[in-house]
Amino acid sequence: MFSRRIAMAVCACALLGGAAMAGASFDDESANFGVERTNAIRTKDYEAQTPTSIAGAQTVTTPTLQRMIAGKNPPLLIDVLEGSQSVSLPKAVWLKGAGRGTGLDDDVQQKLAARLQEMTEGRKSQSMVFFCLSKTCWLSHNATVRAVALGYRRVYWYRGGRDAWIAAGLPMEAVAASTF
Repeated sequence: MFSRRIAMAVCACALLGGAAMAGASFDDESANFGVERTNAIRTKDYEAQTPTSIAGAQTVTTPTLQRMIAGKNPPLLIDVLEGSQSVSLPKAVWLKGAGRGTGLDDDVQQKLAARLQEMTEGRKSQSMVFFCLSKTCWLSHNATVRAVALGYRRVYWYRGGRDAWIAAGLPMEAVAASTF
């Protein structure tokens, strides 16, 4: 009887811990800076406070992204960080430059359209997650806006980016050089 009560208590604690993790936030990834939501491409000052959402996309936190990656049909992970890097989130594809540009009718949009067509094999329902450094990086915001404008239906913005991932103590792995 005593061991059964202990087992039930352990199960209850595990469930409560899971519930607590579900609402967890890392590196203050859900901070609301009061920036108005926009689906316009930001063309300068890429390192600045961002809105909390993008029309046509869903913003995800670190625990949600972990569940998505562990799921039956994991999303494509697309890192749009600028500069030089050798690691990223596990299984991410690095598309350096996909978050830059001047608008939804520029050459960056055309390049991203071609690259996503290739990566998704033309499936507009393929889930994809865009991210860059942190909640103050507009590059992933821009790339997410671009994917929504291209008609992809399961587009996610990992606003917390690499900083939130690392703050959660999650692993990084080698990433191939950008092919964008």
